[in-house]
Amino acid sequence: MEIEMKDLLEGQSTIIRGKEFNETKAYVQPFIDRFKSETDDFRIRVISPSQLSVSADGTVNQVYNRVLIEAVIPTAFDIADVVGMTYALDVRYPVVKFFKGVKDNLEGGQLYIDNTNNIVYGDITPDTPIDYSILDRLIAKEVKTNEWMESLKTKDFDASNDNVNYTLGQWVRFALNIERSTDYGTIKIGYADIVSGYKYLFETRDSNYYKGLGVHTDYFNIFSAMSDVIYNGKDIVNIPEKTVLLKQILSI
Repeated sequence: MEIEMKDLLEGQSTIIRGKEFNETKAYVQPFIDRFKSETDDFRIRVISPSQLSVSADGTVNQVYNRVLIEAVIPTAFDIADVVGMTYALDVRYPVVKFFKGVKDNLEGGQLYIDNTNNIVYGDITPDTPIDYSILDRLIAKEVKTNEWMESLKTKDFDASNDNVNYTLGQWVRFALNIERSTDYGTIKIGYADIVSGYKYLFETRDSNYYKGLGVHTDYFNIFSAMSDVIYNGKDIVNIPEKTVLLKQILSI
């Protein structure tokens, strides 16, 4: 769910499998401090545990086990640079990820990342600050995601009935077989997400991406529809990798 910054910073410490992790502010405040001079546009989503912690006096302790926060930095063009942070505490190997990408529609949620080199990882250990040196190294990298994103607008897609039938089957097969393995687990895009993106493009007439069979479209619109499904799904921690996997599945 989306929340405000003030609510995020009120997240309490939590104990998971007998290990106590810091309050949310300890993890995210250094990220906010790094970018607050460049933007006031921070977009935040969280996943709370299924069981809430309640104090002896009945007060509910708000805990966020999974967090996604993006600093959206405007540029001179209609594109925003994005530096993001996402982490998960309630997993086998607690992890923090930092990533760099772009957004084309400043009001929309679609995230564009074209390379796994734009994602870095760090361990989270109980009662220990996050090592932000990995973010500093990521920031120092040159990213050309906007050039790749713009190239999609000139790459036409054959929306004939026969090609859509063939390509949808190909995308689903790729989703079943393409994965990203990291030290923290294996990540895949569910084929149902690919089908949902297809529906946005060719079935759901009130979709922002709908063109219909036989109507010209481009791979930018196709990627945006699929990315919308992934970005607004429940798996907020693996959005960066899934965005790159989507590029592979669509063969772009």
